[in-house]
Amino acid sequence: MSSWRLGVRVLLSSGSWQHKTNHNFTKRINELYPDSKIAVFGSTSSLSFLRTLLLKDSDIKYEIFNVDDINLMKTDLDYDELRRFEENLPNKSLWHVIATNPKISSFCHGSAIVGRKMFESRETIFSEFSERLQKMKVIFETFQPELYIESPGMDGWGAHIHQQICKERNISYHVLAETRVKNNFAFSDNIQYLFPQIEESYFELLDDYNENTDTYAEAKQLYDDLQNELE
Repeated sequence: MSSWRLGVRVLLSSGSWQHKTNHNFTKRINELYPDSKIAVFGSTSSLSFLRTLLLKDSDIKYEIFNVDDINLMKTDLDYDELRRFEENLPNKSLWHVIATNPKISSFCHGSAIVGRKMFESRETIFSEFSERLQKMKVIFETFQPELYIESPGMDGWGAHIHQQICKERNISYHVLAETRVKNNFAFSDNIQYLFPQIEESYFELLDDYNENTDTYAEAKQLYDDLQNELE
């Protein structure tokens, strides 16, 4: 973050409850980097919660993207684009990503709440996915973020799309991860919530393991303290 100096272009999503966490977090970013540009996207419904909050707390001047207002040109389904997206996935399977959609999960488990329209055929599912992908590309291309912050609890194919676009455009991607330690949280750079830097440090310390050093005594005390703060 030191390279950002006075400002950074930050993109976030909104939701029915994430908007409060994100709003307070962006206020902190703005304190550290006062010339930052903050943008947020969401549906008409999800953005309504943020707009209500801004009536009482308007410290942040957001650039707002309403996903429902983005009109795409009607064209035939671009299977080549979907194939390119799939090829860049870690597991090389677009269906693994599609299966993370909550509506599809609910439908497969017999939910009567989710409508059947998007499941009429494979082409319909692909069209729904492609539309989301295209709209997110429009938002990223328009705002040109340097940092994307995934909302807490974000799941479904949206999270996979956001991460993949960030990889393609060399945009710093971060997702909030709970640590179970009081008043502490962490950011992971992947939707699997992996922390390779912690794992690497762990093995380095393990190689130099020695219970007679000051480092061991400090680590033991820290471990005891953390055990008392687990929630």
